[in-house]
Amino acid sequence: MTASAVDAGQPREVHEFGLAAALQLEANRRRLWPTRRVIADLTPVLTRGSAHCRLPGAVEQAAFWIAREALANALRRHAPGQGDVVLRLDLHEHGLRLEVNDGLHDPCGLDALQHAPPGAEPPLGLQALQARARSVGARLSVRWAQQGGTWTSLSWHRYPA
Repeated sequence: MTASAVDAGQPREVHEFGLAAALQLEANRRRLWPTRRVIADLTPVLTRGSAHCRLPGAVEQAAFWIAREALANALRRHAPGQGDVVLRLDLHEHGLRLEVNDGLHDPCGLDALQHAPPGAEPPLGLQALQARARSVGARLSVRWAQQGGTWTSLSWHRYPA
């Protein structure tokens, strides 16, 4: 990785080890958060060999940053509940699906989604995540569930339908 790539904020782990391994490292860094537990559901990806499946660099970078922001939001910003935060990745040669779920029974959730009037503009942070996803041709969905919790999912397909 070049110095300019590092200066531009591209995580070295994604470039060097791939998306799955970089997400595992990120989850490990956050595993002992004071009030919440991060569970990285990456075992199928890491054991079936998909971890070595590399997608275009821009897609891996976008997915990593979106996952990182969703984890940060779940742990400290918008949803300071007490439930587990689950990070899942399904990675294959044709694309990826990434999910961050901050808890089915978490009474919190992304407050702006809970109380936004129909048709309202999403908060600035969500707009930035959506722009990052669109920049690589991915689809981002962030939703709040009635039973609580916020789900963030990102999907990208190498060959759009």
